[in-house]
Amino acid sequence: MILIVPDVHGRDFYVNALTARPWDHIVFLGDYLDPYRHEFITSETAIERFKEILAFKRANAERVTLLLGNHDMHYSSDVVGDLACSSRYDYHNAKEIKRLFADNCDLFQLAWETTAGERRVLMTHAPVLQSWLDANGAVVAECSAAALNGLLGDEAGERALSQVGRLRGGFQAVGGPLWADVREAELPGELPQGVYQVFGHTQQPSDPIITDRYACLDCRRCFTLDDAGRIAAFDA
Repeated sequence: MILIVPDVHGRDFYVNALTARPWDHIVFLGDYLDPYRHEFITSETAIERFKEILAFKRANAERVTLLLGNHDMHYSSDVVGDLACSSRYDYHNAKEIKRLFADNCDLFQLAWETTAGERRVLMTHAPVLQSWLDANGAVVAECSAAALNGLLGDEAGERALSQVGRLRGGFQAVGGPLWADVREAELPGELPQGVYQVFGHTQQPSDPIITDRYACLDCRRCFTLDDAGRIAAFDA
């Protein structure tokens, strides 16, 4: 059984779930920092919780995956920071946050995939869309974790990751796997064939969106993926 932790943004909804059972794997979908002001979580609290997540990953290196979101890469990548800086960027604490990412860069990746039931399941922060793949074929050859992870540390790759669609205030038809909105995933032909996608990024009021093609889980709750490929809410 796999535990999936959607966008954290300084919250603590996931803490009890981490040790609720001996999970086969735990995947965080990114966006650890930059809390929402209306949730009254301080930047300092978010940073401390981020440090706890880093320590948890270090202690459980083989069974914990930390994915990167747009609110992470605007600190960890100068390219993304320059081209696609997200809202709520923490200028006051940016130096410390950048140091944390630099000191722990080996702990992060952009995508993770597994097989569950008859499904190939791909997890990223935001959906991977066919229009984005077609537009960036020179740097990303296919919709796979290996191809996506190869973009990190490559200037052309990180420029592709900086693309923001019009629905999110950008200039591209659709965004990349840091920025794509779930509404873009609903556009005809935008979900690549042969892979079930799991992502966060587009905050939902209270319930996830789970379809036969994708799951958008950004709703301040943890979820499980079982061996048959079923996704369900988990309440520790």
